[in-house]
Amino acid sequence: MRDLGKVIDSMLEIIPGSEEELISELKDVRGSYLYSAPELATTFWELAFEHLCEHVFPNLDDKTGWQEKVRRIWVDEKE
Repeated sequence: MRDLGKVIDSMLEIIPGSEEELISELKDVRGSYLYSAPELATTFWELAFEHLCEHVFPNLDDKTGWQEKVRRIWVDEKE
């Protein structure tokens, strides 16, 4: 199973600083995930997915932009 904390860290390296709301939301999810019981991991994966659906996935027209890179990390798609 992939580690959500590492997945979020990888995405945060790509997301531009101007995306303050998304960055904050993902950091909150990561922090909660890191200090929660293992049986709650699914809840935090779902919460991260909700944030990505709101901020990233509707903007995938540009296949070279940061949104596409974040999508590839999320789905574990190799380039």
